[in-house]
Amino acid sequence: MIVLTSAIAFTFLILIVILFQVALAVGVPWGEYAMGGKFPGKYPISNNHCHFITMSNNGIY
Repeated sequence: MIVLTSAIAFTFLILIVILFQVALAVGVPWGEYAMGGKFPGKYPISNNHCHFITMSNNGIY
């Protein structure tokens, strides 16, 4: 039972991380919440590929 509960909790939490990365990649102005606030507002277009890589890595787990 504890393994199932842990798996559900992990799935829920990783889904939140993936959705956050999707939001950053599509241009939601949450830059101050990522990378130590280096890019307040929207991320530069050149950084969007990083979010897609992170999403794919999180999806593997």
